Amino acid sequence: MEYKRGMKQSGSEMIPTELQLSVRGVVHGGTMHQKFKGEHFCGREYNNEHVTSRYLSQRYQFKIRNDPKRNLIGFQNEVKKDLMVSVTSSKLATTILKYNPSSTVKIQVDIPDTTSKGTFERMYFCLHACKQGFLDGCRPIIGLDGCILKSAFDGQLLSALGRGGNDNMVPIALAVVEVERYYLWRWFLQLLLDDLGLGMDNIPWTFISDRQKGLVQALRELFPDSEHRFCTRHMYQNFSQKFKGKELKDLFWVCAGAGNEADWHVAMKDMEKVDSQASAWLSKFSPTLWTRLHFSGRSKCDILVNNLNESFNNYILPARELAVVGMFEWISRRLMQRFQVKRTRMEKFQGKICTNIHDKIENNVRLSRTCVVKWVDGWKYEVDAGINKTVVVDLQDWTCICELFQLAGYPCVHACAAIQARKKPIVDFVHKCYSKKTYLKTYRHVFMPVPSARYWEKANEEPINSPLIRKMPGRLKKVRGRAPDEPKKGQISTIKGLTGHCKICFKPGHNSRSCKNTIHPNFTRPIKSLLVKLWSHKKLTTLLSTVIGGPVKNIAGGRVRPPTVVDRCAA
Repeated sequence: MEYKRGMKQSGSEMIPTELQLSVRGVVHGGTMHQKFKGEHFCGREYNNEHVTSRYLSQRYQFKIRNDPKRNLIGFQNEVKKDLMVSVTSSKLATTILKYNPSSTVKIQVDIPDTTSKGTFERMYFCLHACKQGFLDGCRPIIGLDGCILKSAFDGQLLSALGRGGNDNMVPIALAVVEVERYYLWRWFLQLLLDDLGLGMDNIPWTFISDRQKGLVQALRELFPDSEHRFCTRHMYQNFSQKFKGKELKDLFWVCAGAGNEADWHVAMKDMEKVDSQASAWLSKFSPTLWTRLHFSGRSKCDILVNNLNESFNNYILPARELAVVGMFEWISRRLMQRFQVKRTRMEKFQGKICTNIHDKIENNVRLSRTCVVKWVDGWKYEVDAGINKTVVVDLQDWTCICELFQLAGYPCVHACAAIQARKKPIVDFVHKCYSKKTYLKTYRHVFMPVPSARYWEKANEEPINSPLIRKMPGRLKKVRGRAPDEPKKGQISTIKGLTGHCKICFKPGHNSRSCKNTIHPNFTRPIKSLLVKLWSHKKLTTLLSTVIGGPVKNIAGGRVRPPTVVDRCAA
């Protein structure tokens, strides 16, 4: 039996004209022909059950191996163009919930009517190991931030991060949304509230974030009893656009970092004397949002900047160019490896306090050597830390007048001096949140591995369409916008307003790599390092001639060829 379809050209389209059916061997070994003339107006069907994952892996395995960074959407478009079939989105959410129970994966879909498929809008992602690890071993402080996704569909990635006992990042929850708006932040925080609650051990959460659009209002509505801090680094960027100068910059950070009320008032008065408008600009913000003095000690964290969220955005930089499903797969695998490595390394650690906190305490011990300690009564000490800088330390209540001891949870410089005068181990005055035991509680939960797409679970929901492409004006940006006082990528950060000096001639305006001046007499670099670094230096010709005892041969470009053994022997 054979089928033949006739086609004719109509403009730019081909229209079927007739369908011919041939059946051989029906009437005495002959052939009977039947023709059916007509037209059909059916659309092309892109769903083909025979195009399985095994078939696609065999057909495109070499292209995928040569380009492992290929994203899911680009692969779907290529298959649709080559084979005229569509590849449905993977059932990642169903598979994650099967292998990692107690996790939360929420997908919101826009369904205009009951007869059409839904369109992907946003997705919330919270794994059980991350959530429970944060509740078991982290301090009650959460960093919030958003970053731009670089895929074809654009969008924003909202993240909520905890802070481990070693001051490292512990991801809690992620969400892909369209843009940063009030109602989207509220949607994300509502799901975070359902997973974490209002606090831990009757202690409300402390949030630190930038001043994102709508975030402050959403936090005020959903977490009314929580403390909210602004990232002072981003706050200073806004401050520096109006008020410039190193003196104002130093005063800004003194005001933000002051631990007691007396020092804060002195710093604010000094800023008012220098620039009254700058002081008025800072007064518009509540001190509880940006000054260390007004931070509560219940979170045991004295940070002023939201640097962990910035580090996380850079940590997942390769995944931000992938599609939504591919990005979450990449992040979950990296977190699975990260938890395992952190747990294994800390199990081998022999100390009682986490390493980063131990280094901070050692630095405070080093600075406390110049303090003069006087015993007052019981556990109270008077510590003289300099001119007009005498504080009182109470080791029984773990308090200090500077308020850094009770705010951070480990001894400040003055407390270290008093503890050493008391001849007690400093480890006994460190909060338990920094201990090795608490740290291991964070990473004791195991990520269950998720198999590849071939073995994913089938979801009961109907397949959904890809998110809408939001075409923004201009070229797609993939490089983060940097602040005016921030150096470009690959450059060394220097203090703005200062001029660099050359290490060879000691003159300003250039460095040693481009120096063409005479070598300064005080330049004391060894002759071996000098020969390696400065072959292109014009004044080096005379020096090399003296070393080898003869003329120095030049090569193209005016660069001096280093003396060889043959040159020395000839000399």
